[in-house]
Amino acid sequence: IPNSSDTDLFNPGVSGERKRKKYNWGKKTVFLYAGSLGWIHNVDFIVEAADKVKNNPDIHFAIIGHGSEQENIALKIKKLKLSNIDFIGAVPKAELPEYLAACDVSLSTITNIPVIEHNSANKFFDALAAGNPILLNYSGWHRDIIEKNDIGYGCRLCDLKEYVNKIIVMHKNKKRLNAMGKNARELAENEFARDKLALQALTVVEGVVKN
Repeated sequence: IPNSSDTDLFNPGVSGERKRKKYNWGKKTVFLYAGSLGWIHNVDFIVEAADKVKNNPDIHFAIIGHGSEQENIALKIKKLKLSNIDFIGAVPKAELPEYLAACDVSLSTITNIPVIEHNSANKFFDALAAGNPILLNYSGWHRDIIEKNDIGYGCRLCDLKEYVNKIIVMHKNKKRLNAMGKNARELAENEFARDKLALQALTVVEGVVKN
């Protein structure tokens, strides 16, 4: 059991309209990172991608979270004078479902260390439960899952050019994003729902005890 999706807290039935209005996202394609802001998470990579597409007013980014790199990320956004990123900071977990519902694509990034491609990040499983398409800056088993199930895209590890190209592809195919979102929720319910996996783990433990 690598990790699980909280299909009760995060679900496609949550409305994100209030957040979209608050941040004036309108009809923009919003790419959201919601997670820890440590060195290993390489959220700088998202800032660099935002800089590459800053001339497209219909592509927008939002960053939620806190961590050791929080101040550096904020300074980099300011230094690059990027108006296409909302650096929101930490929010209560109870509010996260609204933010995920408000965005069009969920992001998961890592730093340029291949072994980390085998990670099992919470944000990935939250996005599945929320019914969000996903974009990764890495490969590994996460990429295999989302591309096999038509939920989003992965990239060669930290390949900025490929990553930016995938951002543009997803922006230009917003109708397809809806289908990807439905596939994400279906996968969360069928394979990664927390209750199902907890029962699976319990069954294993009970089997060991009996033996």
